[in-house]
Amino acid sequence: VCYFQTSNCLTNRSDTLLELTAHADYCPRAHEVILKIATAPDAAAVVDLLQEATHRIGADVAAWCAFVQEDEARAAFRFFLACDPRWCIEYEQQGWYADDPWLAYARAHSEPAVGRNVALATQTQRTMVSRAETFGFRSTVIVPVPAGDGLSRVGMLCSGSATPEFFESEGYGALKIVARSLANELQEWWLKKVQQELKASWRVTTLELLLLAREREGLGTKAIAKELGTTLVAI
Repeated sequence: VCYFQTSNCLTNRSDTLLELTAHADYCPRAHEVILKIATAPDAAAVVDLLQEATHRIGADVAAWCAFVQEDEARAAFRFFLACDPRWCIEYEQQGWYADDPWLAYARAHSEPAVGRNVALATQTQRTMVSRAETFGFRSTVIVPVPAGDGLSRVGMLCSGSATPEFFESEGYGALKIVARSLANELQEWWLKKVQQELKASWRVTTLELLLLAREREGLGTKAIAKELGTTLVAI
């Protein structure tokens, strides 16, 4: 499923990354928008905020992806795009998700990285990155958001600039902080949406979700009851 903003996200920036991040209001202006994501009413509102936050942190385009490995044969993807939606269409048509170097990095790391430092091991990976450049990702920052359950679920924010080597410069440290905050808020919004959909479709209560989470962490019935301050009968 892909949610996108159709306006042209590319800009002609004259400031360097260092000049942008050196402003005293750089982080406050970015977080002003990022903090609104938590209360966004729907996916369309999230994408609007993603686009605004993308510009405020100094990027031109962005793509946030939620990856869920359902089993060995099936995987599901969700996208929020602040870029040309044709990128997502081509990505799916070409099946690049099966050999995406940025996604592979996000599944194995927690630290953000400049795209240039992510190794390209195959021709498919080189082709994908080359095509991404035509959609404004000439310089990229990959921000992983691990979900805490291994490799089966991960979020990833790709922030891009149409200016080559824009992020490979001074000022990257400040951008990394706000980009990580943006990625985390997008992930939190999406997880809450999934929980709401599950509760609505299966009529699962908040308590039942909590119990399932504790069981997944390896807690026994007695330990769960003690933590929740209830009885074994109640759970």
